[in-house]
Amino acid sequence: MSQLKSMQDVDLIIWLPRLAVHGGPRFLQIADALQAAVADGSLKPGDCPTPQRQLAAQLDVDLTTITRACDEARRGNLLEGRGARGTCVAASKVELTSVPDLSMNTTPPPDGVDFDDMLKQGLSQVLMREDHALQMTYHFEPTSYPVWSAN
Repeated sequence: MSQLKSMQDVDLIIWLPRLAVHGGPRFLQIADALQAAVADGSLKPGDCPTPQRQLAAQLDVDLTTITRACDEARRGNLLEGRGARGTCVAASKVELTSVPDLSMNTTPPPDGVDFDDMLKQGLSQVLMREDHALQMTYHFEPTSYPVWSAN
């Protein structure tokens, strides 16, 4: 779908998509070709494809067409600006498959463990202790910090 050559003296990838005569809007064809090049591994994260002005001249399209294609690719998280290096292929975004429930401050029980049974055993061990009075009071630990007086 596209031709790919690497330039030796610059960290730049010469990327030229092939555009169809009746393939729809040019900017969408370019954005789709970019997506296909990333998907097939021709362009990798960090690669900087042909500069926009040069690509416009080589494809014989207006610079606005290339700009619109790049904007479309940015919306799809395919490209990102890298300052003086120009526009480069963006690193893949990690998507969370599920959002953890953080409404409770407990960890989920391990697989194969009956949480109700574990809770009953733990509570019965606490209740079997003979120092019930100690269980219902605060325990202050001596501090090693100096005590400052108002004198």
